[in-house]
Amino acid sequence: QYFKMDDENIADNKRLQKEIVATQRRAGESNYFLYYLDALTKKDDKRITFLEARFPPHLKKAISAWKATDPLNNESAPRSPFQMEEYVVPEIEEAKVFAKQAREFKMAANQADKNSDNYLLLSIVVSMVLFFTGLAGISKSFHFQKILLTTAIIILVLVIFYLLNLP
Repeated sequence: QYFKMDDENIADNKRLQKEIVATQRRAGESNYFLYYLDALTKKDDKRITFLEARFPPHLKKAISAWKATDPLNNESAPRSPFQMEEYVVPEIEEAKVFAKQAREFKMAANQADKNSDNYLLLSIVVSMVLFFTGLAGISKSFHFQKILLTTAIIILVLVIFYLLNLP
């Protein structure tokens, strides 16, 4: 169970790292877009061409889709390419994968913890069987010995049945 918890922590840390990188990417791309928008509104073709040539593929795709909505003349167009469904930050997608892995590892760790608790409980119940058997051995009353041994056998049978049904 501890290894599964470690796996969950590792996956969650990777998710956080990807989200941090994605946030940094978004901030940089936002600034990049502001320069592009400035060149676009000033109709500075040289700077527009320069910036478009350097767009990362995912941003280039989103800006192309955004420009197709004619944002400078169409008031119902999205305010920026970052609102377009074409704008997908790769690190966010990777973070989603790590988040899913972390959830799966967490569920596995919880199941392993439950199994561990069940085995611990069974060991305590088996110690009761040993206790009743020991009492029967020192008891002077034959009737009391039979009651203790019968109780111990019933508990042992139940423990064995329960144990056979555990993973």
